[in-house]
Amino acid sequence: PMQVDIIWGPVGSMATVFEAYERETRLAGADCAWIPDHLIGNNMHPELAAEMTGADEDVTFDYWHDPFVTATALAGHLGPDKDFGIGVTDLIRRGPVDIARSAASVSQVIGRPLLLGLGAGEKENLLPVDYDLPEKPVGHFEAGIEILREILDSGRYRSQSGYEVELGYNELPAKLYIGGQRPRMMRITAQYGDGWFPAWKMSVAEYEEKVAYLRETSAQHDRPCPDLAMLCTVVIGPSREHLYEELTRRPLLKLWGLQASGDAWARLGTEHPFGDTSKGMFDVVIRDIPAQRLRELAPELPSEIVSECYFMGNADEIFRELVKFRRAGMERAVLCNSFVVPPQNEDEVAWSEREFSRLATMLRELD
Repeated sequence: PMQVDIIWGPVGSMATVFEAYERETRLAGADCAWIPDHLIGNNMHPELAAEMTGADEDVTFDYWHDPFVTATALAGHLGPDKDFGIGVTDLIRRGPVDIARSAASVSQVIGRPLLLGLGAGEKENLLPVDYDLPEKPVGHFEAGIEILREILDSGRYRSQSGYEVELGYNELPAKLYIGGQRPRMMRITAQYGDGWFPAWKMSVAEYEEKVAYLRETSAQHDRPCPDLAMLCTVVIGPSREHLYEELTRRPLLKLWGLQASGDAWARLGTEHPFGDTSKGMFDVVIRDIPAQRLRELAPELPSEIVSECYFMGNADEIFRELVKFRRAGMERAVLCNSFVVPPQNEDEVAWSEREFSRLATMLRELD
């Protein structure tokens, strides 16, 4: 059957984080919870955040907890029968030895391998807090992942200065899930990864093509095919058309569509406001753009662009989309129950939670 996991942002007080993960795992019936590694709130201008989310003005979306600490804390709170994943961190803020040590510590606490998601990094999570993307991000990533793979397989680290250190992190090694969708990252996933964790919506045909590539290329490297996962951020409403109407009525919410890449905008017959070569969430730093400019821009954006980023609609509409990915090879759906279009009252929240639970149940029953 399909593996159905959840992911949620560890934002605010740890008590709030515990409450959110307890709720989301219960609603989805999930056996695995993933924690993203952000330093700040992504894709949300701080001057517009309260208006976009309906939160109080004094709430900050830039207070994120460390994912490794959060996973350890959640293990004590949610009980011993859960798996945990990091979805995802990078090899820019931490080196391979640091990452391996943190992962080994969490694995020892939870009594099972941590699912360790890694990607090449994104500007908005790095530049505002003085981390620079490497000149060649994928080359930097591959150099680090090769070292990390050796540590997890053998427990040894061979330094550039000639030392060989027995670290022992292969006793309960983390599983490497690599987040990437472009050709070189796909090859790295096949060569080094235990799992594939694409974080961005793609077409079913593209997913199927990449699954075939992973199966063929991993065999060439004498490795099993990675676990075929996908981050599925869902926006639940009475219908997809209703959500489009809400986006038109509340145009600031269409700013989420800036996360879509230039080719996604081209599919709708228009150009990304920051150029047709934009990689969306990977190179748009939304807090670089004046809030007033974003206010002026939002009404001009097509509502449909948001569905290029997220799976939108009621449980049945989203299920019909996701079942196609299952047929294309997806083995693990990591659901993020996003309030990109925030419910307006408690009744809408309760209805949305029931729909999310119904969606997760239908997915778990897929062969």
